Amino acid sequence: MGIGYVLLDSASYYIMIVFQFPNLKFKQAMKVTLLGVFANISTFHAGTVPIQSYYLYRQGIGVGTGIGTMILECVFHKLAVFIYAMFVIVMHINWLRDTVPELMKYIYLGIVINASIIFILLLLCTWKKVQNIL
Repeated sequence: MGIGYVLLDSASYYIMIVFQFPNLKFKQAMKVTLLGVFANISTFHAGTVPIQSYYLYRQGIGVGTGIGTMILECVFHKLAVFIYAMFVIVMHINWLRDTVPELMKYIYLGIVINASIIFILLLLCTWKKVQNIL
């Protein structure tokens, strides 16, 4: 299972960044993933982004672009959770309205806030000017 996680995570990172940097090899994407695992353990998650972005910088990828693609992985995870939550809400909307009608405004507000955060993060991570500023 551990090897499967590394391979899938490496594949997702490779797919995200290979369009901007066609010279990147899958082996390098795997090194980024393994550096992330090492940094999560050794620095209590605080050094993950700096270590990975430094490695990508040494491979010729700009720091802003490297950080942006690493953040995109988190955004895609947030998007997947949002989609699952929306599916559950849509499937059980009548039950929610009958059971907790006073909380529905907070559910709707949460949907809007989460969708806005995902949209803003996607813009920030894919906008070249923002990547250069980073």
